[in-house]
Amino acid sequence: MILDTPVQGQRFLAPEVIQTSEMDCGPAALKSILEGFGIPVNYGRLREACQTDVDGTSINTIEDLAVQLGLQAEQVMLPVDHILLAETQALPALVVVRLPNGMTHFLVVWGRFGNYLQIMDPATGRRWPTWRRFQDELYIHSFPVPAEAWREWAGTQGFLAPLSRRLGDLQVPEDRIRELIDSASQDLSWRSLASLDAATRMVAAIVRSRGLETGEQAGKVISRFYELNRHQAVPAEFRQSDASEFTQLPGEGLQIPETYWSVLPLASAESEAGEPADAQRLVLRGAVLVQPEAARGLSPDLEAALGEPEYRPLHSVWNALRQDGLLTPTLLLLAVALATMGVMVEA
Repeated sequence: MILDTPVQGQRFLAPEVIQTSEMDCGPAALKSILEGFGIPVNYGRLREACQTDVDGTSINTIEDLAVQLGLQAEQVMLPVDHILLAETQALPALVVVRLPNGMTHFLVVWGRFGNYLQIMDPATGRRWPTWRRFQDELYIHSFPVPAEAWREWAGTQGFLAPLSRRLGDLQVPEDRIRELIDSASQDLSWRSLASLDAATRMVAAIVRSRGLETGEQAGKVISRFYELNRHQAVPAEFRQSDASEFTQLPGEGLQIPETYWSVLPLASAESEAGEPADAQRLVLRGAVLVQPEAARGLSPDLEAALGEPEYRPLHSVWNALRQDGLLTPTLLLLAVALATMGVMVEA
């Protein structure tokens, strides 16, 4: 697809909003999205609502505010190779990236034009990188989830449709695609769908490096690695070393390298509140996005508050001079100064 179909109510170009401080990328990105869907907001009021501190703004806060301010927004984690697929319908989105200094940063991926993305970066404004270059910027997050919940989601079209598309992009025959997806879907555990996903991703990487041809050959390799990994031990297990990091433990029977798996088991996982003691947990890895959709109606009071004009210092000074009766003398002094400068230039 050369040009993505815009979401209803979405402007063609993302409004440019430049952050006013190093920690303001969240409010600036949210303001761009809101105004791109026809919801004007006051930047100062938005910064206050975001409660920006020394660590910036939480993505949960941005999601909540987007909903409160009239958008149908949802925070999601997606495998990187699903983001641009039409079947995923992931764009436009507020996306978390990692800066060269290691800090996270919010920006807006507004749309796709062939191999180029329209990005509104609060730090630099609008830019047009290629998808391959932008992938290196993405922040890949790891998050523990119940295995049952992941399997339930993986059995929906939100996962199966992009997976089928990826197999089709490798020119795997249609009958083999149906056979693979039907086989994986019959397994009520998480392993089969995760194995098929990982095998497809691995073969796609081999094809890109010209180590394998697309078509029947790619389909056979995917089938082989899928069968090898769906029944035996997964390539690696994880244990939670602290609140934010997961450490890999050696695994047996490694067939598909760990880097190609979007989900892996969490070893010795402690059950969350409300979960069965023996509930298995997985580590889900992917890009973090907030996906906005069409705007909802706002209450008149909220619309009036959001539409408050931006503060303009020069305009305030002008009004103050006029109210104090000093406007005319000020203009006369300015005229005299300009006339004096003109005489000096002529001399």
